[in-house]
Amino acid sequence: MGPAFANEALYAYADDTLTERVRLSVEKFAAAAINISELRLTDPEVDGWVKYASRLDDGEAQALALAAGRGLAILTDDTAGIRLGNEIGVEVVTSLDLAHSWSATATADGIRAACRRLRHRARFAVPRQSPHADWYRSMLDG
Repeated sequence: MGPAFANEALYAYADDTLTERVRLSVEKFAAAAINISELRLTDPEVDGWVKYASRLDDGEAQALALAAGRGLAILTDDTAGIRLGNEIGVEVVTSLDLAHSWSATATADGIRAACRRLRHRARFAVPRQSPHADWYRSMLDG
């Protein structure tokens, strides 16, 4: 079996012009000294995946089953994934949680620039229920 992300469409922009996207590969990660390893779900985790897949897409269900089975947090912005993670006691971290936490050590200009790149490059739309929604919007407006 190939790498865990083989079925995902993972791209990065070639440069700051945001015109050329480059498909990521195991080789590109290795060249950047990023180690990619494959994880296999245990039998109980597979059972969780099957159970959660009735409410989430396969990738989200697999990640949540793995997090639940191994006592890990999950990083997701998927509303259904957040809701189910909270229901089953998995710590859920969102992109805005990470950005807000990072902002404590960054300059105001750096924060604004990062939030604008998040919106533009990732086409990130702030979830209404996020406790950091007003903060994020203020960074875009500032």
